[in-house]
This record gives sequence, structure tokens and C-alpha cells, in this order.
Amino acid sequence: MATVPLLKCKPPKRQKKQKAYLLTFVSNVADATVSILSTLVPTATSLSSNPNPSTYGQSVAFVATVESSAPGGPTGTVTFKNGSNTLGSATLSGTTAVLNTANLPAGTASVVATYKGDGRSQSSSSDPVLQGVNKAVTTTTVVSSRNPSKVGQVVKFTATVSSPTVIPTGAVTFLDGVTTLSTVKLARGKASYSTSALSAGEHDITAVYGGDSNIEGSKSSVLVQSVN
Repeated sequence: MATVPLLKCKPPKRQKKQKAYLLTFVSNVADATVSILSTLVPTATSLSSNPNPSTYGQSVAFVATVESSAPGGPTGTVTFKNGSNTLGSATLSGTTAVLNTANLPAGTASVVATYKGDGRSQSSSSDPVLQGVNKAVTTTTVVSSRNPSKVGQVVKFTATVSSPTVIPTGAVTFLDGVTTLSTVKLARGKASYSTSALSAGEHDITAVYGGDSNIEGSKSSVLVQSVN
């Protein structure tokens, strides 16, 4: 009897079938993603501010309005940015979101509002709003603890720097005419300097606040200190 040789069978190439299945799965996911995105309603976001211009330290209201034809209207949050610096976020109430902030430096801020979107509405960003911010104005006054005084007596001069929108920081320089007596750091808008070295006669005392990048400087009127 003749012997029939056994045929060698190659194992099925499962890897190729898996790849085909994976490609089909990825294709289906991509199609589903496109389908989901196509159901989102486009939105339009606009932005306004009040007051504009403002003053450093003054609160500014940024109002974002989001238009969407989605059922129930847009929901979610709006983020407000000055350049790359995030000012804050606010939740939509109806079609508007309001952010109040006093943290804008003096100069010109370029503020954009971005709506993040929701399950029915696409995201969108407003055009930039150029917000002008003026330096805070200040007034400086100076008083004496005793006037007139006597030679050798201690006299305390106190300067007060005030502003309608901010508590000034920095330093005050006390002058006797054109002679610098001392430079003192402000604490809650006040600075004091004491001396017993005033000579007999009249001394024209002034206090000068230098200001900074956000706050205008100012100078007090002359206080005539009489020393007997």
C-alpha cells in the first residue's frame, strides 16, 4: 500500500485580520467623531467693557455675549485673558458672562473672551477689546506734630498720600527747602519722619511721593515750620 504524505498547513495570519479589524474600527470612530462634531451649533462671542478708559485700581466690568441657536441656548463658562495672562472666568447667565476686575496695570490691555462650548454649542472667541488704563492720581499732604517748636525739640512730620482708586505704595521724601531730610517707606498711605536737628528760624518743609509705573507721583504744599 502506498503511503500518502501529510500536507503541512500554515497557521492563519491572524495579525493581518487584526490590522484590518483595527483599521475598520478606527475608521468608524473617526466617522462617529465627525458626525458628533457636525451636530454642534456654531457660536459667536462678543465682548465689551465699562468704563473704558479706566484708572488703575478701578473695577472694570467685562461683558461677554455668546450667540447660539442651540436648544436652550449656550451654557458653560467664558474665560477672559489679557494677552497670555488669564484675568478670570465667569459662568454664563443666559447669553452673557460678566467678569469684574481691578487687576489691570496702567497702559493698554488687549482683552479677549473665549467661550469653551458645551454639548450642543461650539467654542468661539471674541475680537480683542483694547482697554485703556490710566495711572492712579494721588494727593500728598504733610503736617507737623508741633509748630512752632524750639531748638532741640523733637518734631515729627507725617505725610499722607491718598488716591481715589488705590492705596499708594512706595516711599516719600521729606525736604527742607531743597535739602533732603529723609526718605521713608509708606505704610497704609502714611510715612513719618522725626528730627530734633532743626536750627532756629523758618523751614520750608515738603513731602514728595515719587509714584511708580501704575501710580502718579505728587508733592505736598509747603509747610512752614517755625523753630524758636
